Amino acid sequence: MNPYLIPLIAVPAGITLFASFLKRKWIRRILLLVAAAAFWAIRLPHVDWAYSHPFNPNDGGPKMLALFFGWAYGLILVVMPVYWISRGAQAIIRERKEDE
Repeated sequence: MNPYLIPLIAVPAGITLFASFLKRKWIRRILLLVAAAAFWAIRLPHVDWAYSHPFNPNDGGPKMLALFFGWAYGLILVVMPVYWISRGAQAIIRERKEDE
C-alpha cells in the first residue's frame, strides 16, 4: 500500500473543513488554495512511489501530469466536494435550529 495515500486525502480535507467554518471569505479562499497546494505537494511523492518499482515501466507521463495538474486534481476531487458538503451540512443544521 502506498504510504502517501492517507495523507493525500486527510490533510487537504482537514484544511478544507477548517476553512468551511471561517466567517471571512478571503481567509477561507486562501485556505482552500492551501489545501489544493497541500494535495499537490503530497501527490508528487505519491505518484513517484507508485511508479518507482521495476515491474511498472513508465515514460514519466504520470509524474508530469501530477506535476502540472496535481493542484487541479485535488481541487476538483477533494477540496470542492468536502467544502460544499460541509457548507451544506452547516446550512441544514442552521435551518433546524431556526425551526425550533
